[in-house]
Amino acid sequence: MRDIGFKHCQFVDRVGDTFRWKGENVSTTEVEGIIADCTGISEAIVYGVEIEGTNGRAGMAAITLDDGVVFDEAFSKTFLAELNKHLPSYAVPVFIRLLKTIETTGTFKYKKNNLKDIAFNPAKTDDDLWVCLPKDDKFTRVNAAEYERIQTNNYRF
Repeated sequence: MRDIGFKHCQFVDRVGDTFRWKGENVSTTEVEGIIADCTGISEAIVYGVEIEGTNGRAGMAAITLDDGVVFDEAFSKTFLAELNKHLPSYAVPVFIRLLKTIETTGTFKYKKNNLKDIAFNPAKTDDDLWVCLPKDDKFTRVNAAEYERIQTNNYRF
């Protein structure tokens, strides 16, 4: 509840699309704003993806980088540290997809459906995919072997 003056109150809820992860509602719009403010990031789209054997949807961010920025292990460490500083642990994206450009509709809304369908399967896309494995301080590249380990619950997300 928020006091808006004149003895009136307003109910406050999450803004935009949401998904549930670790028993919490995650606002995609709020997370997109935080990611877009991070050093080296140009734009971000956030959505939830399913991981076999987990409850809810893990966060995934499709991002474009500023000119000259390379997403490597060093960048991923500082990027993850920045996310952890500004977001609660349940809202930090588990997966990152690097895009060259972000598709929008005629009304400039992000096209998320195709991204959600592909999720983090490297066999379905040529985009670079990264994952933050449990208790790790950086993002790790998702290849076919890593994808299989994630899908067979070798990690506890």
